[in-house]
Amino acid sequence: MKMAILAALAFWFGTNLVYAYDLTVSAGAENQVMSGSKSYTVPKGTTSVVLIYNVYSAEYPYYVTAQSIYNDVWSLSLTGNGSLYDITRQVNSQLTQEPTWLANGTTGNIKQNIDVSGLTSNAPVTLQIIATAMNVGDGLLPTVVYASLEQPPQLIITDASPDSIIANNGGTFYSVPRAGDTNSMQRYFKLEISKGHNITVSHVTVTLQGPGDLMDVVQQLPIPSGSDVQVLAQSDTSMSLRVRATVLNPASTVDDSPPPTRDIAYKFRIVGKDGNGQSVSAEKTVTGRRSLWRMVDLLPGRYGSRDAGHDDWGARGTYKWLLQNASLINEVDDISGEHGRFIGHNSHQYGTDIDTYHFYRFAGATSGTDNYNRLRNAVVSAFGTLLADGAANPNPSADALNSVNALKDFINATRTGLGKLAALNTVSRLYYAIGSAGSGLSHGWAKSLIETGKVVRTVNNVALTLDLGVGSWSNSKVNYNSVHNNHVHITLNRPAIGE
Repeated sequence: MKMAILAALAFWFGTNLVYAYDLTVSAGAENQVMSGSKSYTVPKGTTSVVLIYNVYSAEYPYYVTAQSIYNDVWSLSLTGNGSLYDITRQVNSQLTQEPTWLANGTTGNIKQNIDVSGLTSNAPVTLQIIATAMNVGDGLLPTVVYASLEQPPQLIITDASPDSIIANNGGTFYSVPRAGDTNSMQRYFKLEISKGHNITVSHVTVTLQGPGDLMDVVQQLPIPSGSDVQVLAQSDTSMSLRVRATVLNPASTVDDSPPPTRDIAYKFRIVGKDGNGQSVSAEKTVTGRRSLWRMVDLLPGRYGSRDAGHDDWGARGTYKWLLQNASLINEVDDISGEHGRFIGHNSHQYGTDIDTYHFYRFAGATSGTDNYNRLRNAVVSAFGTLLADGAANPNPSADALNSVNALKDFINATRTGLGKLAALNTVSRLYYAIGSAGSGLSHGWAKSLIETGKVVRTVNNVALTLDLGVGSWSNSKVNYNSVHNNHVHITLNRPAIGE
């Protein structure tokens, strides 16, 4: 596989590097540090310079997402009478640590504004960029560092910070609507802008990116422009904007069948004019975002009530899992809320947990809770096959016998359904009914019914044991608790499904 990736590398160099960098350092032979440097003379009185760089690694995505041993190392520093900037990364860490990888295997162009006023107040100063790169584990797939030093542009987006959302995933997940739809809950970024005294900012574009540009979610809107772009603060040399990043107007044009990407990014572009009427612009790309997609077309059906903004958002890996395994589950209640927000489920924030209906439906059941109640009633009724001392009742009622048969069918269907899911390496954990105390049944009666085929019920202070004669069964992936009395919860193995 590494040779195939290497064969495609030349094409990448010809199509993806759009900026002409002054310094290029590429990793070479295995475990050998390759280095390079570039010096610049900065004139007296210069207040700041811009370090611009981009890192590419052919180890991404396959070997990085696998957290393999091919964990290449790169570094970049800017020096001048001391250290002005310094960064070192191993490529595996950049799945979560800035600068995170874009879908094309680069960090994108990163700009760092460096204050040099203290160095240039009396005389010119020489600054030096030093870059290193090292292939780890083999010498096939290089990691490459590109860098240049420039005078600061008149317009810079210095920071783009996302809003917060009630989700345990830290708010890094964004729901991408299907073509023709929009987001119900809008999310925003705060842009901090540095600009020249005579610069007037007039337009903003926000582009949703995956493998290339997916769509412009905000298109050339003048400032101020209402809810999509809001001016929070401004002065002669700075500006703060609140900018929508989710899909509202226009509606989505992204084809989600299948979802085109797991990782998404947002590119912000601002355009303005200087005092001479000349156009100036700036861009900043925020990486490290994750996508959620509608799963409804793959589900065997729905039950329960629907949440605002939909509750069937899933990760791309969940989409692939459902394509292969939807026949193993029943109707689905929830997967995840929009943007992975909290909708009453602590573990659904990643779009990789699925709530599905019981594997056995009792006659007349109208909901998951009703089905659980009918299970409990069937257990109580089945004790009619026993006498008060626990001996077999020679003349049980038809209801008691029907309940026994229904319970045997329930146990068989539940063991089979749970077992098929648990056999998949893509399923991490399963949760189901433990059985809460009541009607003479002690806490844990449902778990006992499923695993042993036996249930204990106390009647008139006498503990009676109902044995359905179906033998024992257990599975280490199955957990039981009262939260899941009314449904089956599937936790997918996130690494195994590519998440």
